[in-house]
Amino acid sequence: MKFYRTLKNSSGDSVPRYCITYGYDQKDVVNFMKVFHEYDSKTGSFRPFDFTLTTFWGEAAENAGYASTRKYGLWENGNLIGLFQGLIRKKLFYKSLVAGSTSGNGIAMVPDFSSGMIRLFLLKISKREKPSAFSIFSPISLNLSSFSERANYTLYINLDLGVEEIFQNMRKKTRNRVKKARKSGVTVDFSNSIKDLREAYNVIYSTSTLRSIPALPWRYIVKLHDCFQGNGCKSMVALGYVQGETVLSAAHLIGFDKKLVLWQAGSTEKGYKLNVGSLLQAEVIEHSKNLGYLIYDMGGTDPKNPIYAGIHRFKSGFGGSLIANIVIQKNAFYIPFVLRAYNLFKSKNRVIASNSW
Repeated sequence: MKFYRTLKNSSGDSVPRYCITYGYDQKDVVNFMKVFHEYDSKTGSFRPFDFTLTTFWGEAAENAGYASTRKYGLWENGNLIGLFQGLIRKKLFYKSLVAGSTSGNGIAMVPDFSSGMIRLFLLKISKREKPSAFSIFSPISLNLSSFSERANYTLYINLDLGVEEIFQNMRKKTRNRVKKARKSGVTVDFSNSIKDLREAYNVIYSTSTLRSIPALPWRYIVKLHDCFQGNGCKSMVALGYVQGETVLSAAHLIGFDKKLVLWQAGSTEKGYKLNVGSLLQAEVIEHSKNLGYLIYDMGGTDPKNPIYAGIHRFKSGFGGSLIANIVIQKNAFYIPFVLRAYNLFKSKNRVIASNSW
């Protein structure tokens, strides 16, 4: 059942044109996308609609028991003008609400929207949910009161270009790595089978563990894969290997609305030495173009953060356009103290573990 509320402005007066619904279905998403892309056809541009706003995204998290979903719609005179979807995770008294990810935004608005109404929409959600930590991946800055903002970057490869032009747009070093990998006998296969998904996950999980990056649980990955099969969506893996050997590099890819997204990727030490990841990405770009996608989204990066230096060097080598979105955040006043205590606890446990060997 949908929760329905008429919005009120700062003076407490009702604004009859606008209301919020708690929940939306995929039919609402499809109708919203029509309006979204009608504007594109007038301007001759294309803005992909993020898969993180589809109902499949939320269903995967809930079916896996990974998180619960919060979906809200903003309506004007009976027309849907804004969508919000976030994942809630709870641990004791801590409740996080994250809308979107580095692979897609958690809020979308129709063109010519009222920024004031969108701000009010998000503040109402924040007041209703009362999360300890609230993060919103947004296409634009919204200057929300008591929220902070930071840039979030990704790289888009324009698949409208010819394959040869895309290849020439890559850095010379990247092109050479691709050629070397081919000469070494590296090949890349694409699959949507659960068996190959598991093989890809094992490589990605090992890479995450090695680099101290939190890895998503298998139960969530497999449900995500299931939910994004069909219905205009795609979930598949790319596997790079030398004949007769195990997988040396892998990527999990999710496609929706003419955009293919690099969801996760990883390589073994031998994979790095043989440049398997470079050839794999080059093959993904060509394969996604052949499948009819217009954009290949290479996922999160940051040209200004030293932590991302290696990742950014690798991804930017493929010649994509740097796309900047905004992460809007708010933490409860006690969160910094909790995080400090948690990090102290973790560091003490590391000392105890090292002394026990």
